Amino acid sequence: IYTHNGDDIYINLFIPSMLRWTERKITLKQETSFPFEEKSVITVVSTSKDKYAINIRKPSWCAANKFAVTVNGKPVKIDTSSD
Repeated sequence: IYTHNGDDIYINLFIPSMLRWTERKITLKQETSFPFEEKSVITVVSTSKDKYAINIRKPSWCAANKFAVTVNGKPVKIDTSSD
């Protein structure tokens, strides 16, 4: 479901789950009803002051214009150039 490369986190699968990365002081909780609903809510709790990226795999079956990310309800610009 999750992996990391150095400091960055990668979300590869859409499955209800929780990641506790204790060394980095980061917890991710993923809530989804996939495949019955094409939506996943990811809650991030971090006490780390370090910067890190959260990379989310865009499934091949998902059109680029249908893939969206919001943070605290606000749209975030995403890069889907590797499609």
